[in-house]
Amino acid sequence: MKKNKNELINLKNEYLIKIIISSIKTKSHVVSQDEHENGVRAILNYGHSFGHVIENLCGYGKFLHGEAISIGMNIAGKIAIENGLWSKEELDRQRILLESYDLPTEIPKINKEDVLTILMGDKKVRDGKMRFILPKEIGSVDIYDDVEDSLFLKFFS
Repeated sequence: MKKNKNELINLKNEYLIKIIISSIKTKSHVVSQDEHENGVRAILNYGHSFGHVIENLCGYGKFLHGEAISIGMNIAGKIAIENGLWSKEELDRQRILLESYDLPTEIPKINKEDVLTILMGDKKVRDGKMRFILPKEIGSVDIYDDVEDSLFLKFFS
């Protein structure tokens, strides 16, 4: 995406088709391993938990779905830094790429208590624990269910 940015932004079919085919193959491979989202399929939700919070609390329409997910990816990256999973340099690399496509990464002002309420209603809650998809390196994520509320709530006002 970084290398072919101009071609993608200018909707050059050759590059779009490559990205779409690659995305479909990746998603199909993951879904075929976990049809009911009991395990590895959850990795496809990177950025979605917080993205859905942003869509819900900021009002649908303020951010497009992809924009909210972009912000959610930034939050997940910040949590990953706090957990020692990846570095500030990796977060910056992700943020710069997202922003180069004019996607937002700044976290809007949202009430912390509302964040928790929305997150606990998320489909990824298992046994009362929120499951987060956090990066461990560029291009690789893992599932964590031991993230303390205080660790992610500090990113909201």
